[in-house]
Amino acid sequence: MFLKRSPSNFSSVHPFVCVGLTRSDELQIINLPSQLIEPLKQVVYQFWTKGIQNESYENGVLEIKMAGKPLFATDLQSVMVKVLLQNIIATLHRFQYVYTVNVNLKSTADSLYFRYDPNVPVNGAAQFCTISLNRTDRLQVICAPEAIVNMIRGVIQTVWSHGKIQEEKDHHGSWEFRISGNPWHSWKEESVMARYLILKILEAMLEQGWHNIAAIDISRRATEKSVLIFQQREPRRCPIMCLGLTDAEKFLLINMPTQLVDLFKQILLSRWPKGIREESVMNLSFGSVRQFMLKGWPWNGGLSNDAYHIRSFLCNIIEAFAGQGWRVLIAGDVSAKYIDQDKGSDHTDVHSFWFIYEPNTTQQPTAPNGEKS
Repeated sequence: MFLKRSPSNFSSVHPFVCVGLTRSDELQIINLPSQLIEPLKQVVYQFWTKGIQNESYENGVLEIKMAGKPLFATDLQSVMVKVLLQNIIATLHRFQYVYTVNVNLKSTADSLYFRYDPNVPVNGAAQFCTISLNRTDRLQVICAPEAIVNMIRGVIQTVWSHGKIQEEKDHHGSWEFRISGNPWHSWKEESVMARYLILKILEAMLEQGWHNIAAIDISRRATEKSVLIFQQREPRRCPIMCLGLTDAEKFLLINMPTQLVDLFKQILLSRWPKGIREESVMNLSFGSVRQFMLKGWPWNGGLSNDAYHIRSFLCNIIEAFAGQGWRVLIAGDVSAKYIDQDKGSDHTDVHSFWFIYEPNTTQQPTAPNGEKS
């Protein structure tokens, strides 16, 4: 978790609320004010139609044990738990609690944290929708207007290098696209294209007024990727880039402006003591992607200091990029490397970062490195 120091009107009178998905079937809400107990219980009863086994509220903690196994759910229950989560976020927002961050504490499902914001209108009619990345090739659009479904279809057809949607259908109330290839379980060029596809979907959603507020992991199934939550606000047109973390030691710089590529390399050389093993360029349909292979094992550091050094590096990169007008939009899990070989399989799964350009001035960034006109 990366923290930014900034002025705050936070008061302990309104502590953070935590929504946690535990075990395979429990919803645990901590620090919940008593006036929110009934509204949230009603949300669970309304949107988890398989029913509730039991519930309790003690010392500010509401625990609800749901029927079924929502954290291992497939098909209908998988859609239901995402609709439920979206409506929990919307309900807390109506009571002036806004989503702030999600944290994975036990390498299972994320816990969500909400802070009280007195500037949010009480009972405001904020609209939310969800995009879910499932199995190896499915993208589900949940609770979104038809115009958004059509827009996402167009982005997939334009951006995805395979250029094909194998199938699309109504899937238990969501609209599901089955994309050619295996974008969420891929490696090499296909894994880069998967991250770029998400980048272009984020840009297109923003232009339609749907701002991404979270990328959440809510399933314990290995093939389920991040769930992207969007809130409707004013339309904006902002470039987005991706810093992909892949394999055990590689960075992918996707849609990144030239000056930031140079800045990235400069900080990498100063903050990663083992150095760079190889620097290369991947030429893809949308342009060039710079790849840095590090010496050492930053994502699988074990007992070495690699993990500490790479976290220090990422802190410096986030700060340096922010100084250039690029802030972190989301960190999400969209593509796991998967190699199926005669001797077995290799499966690595690391989050990537998407940055959005929001400068304090009207200065525009230069074109991303190697981007085609």
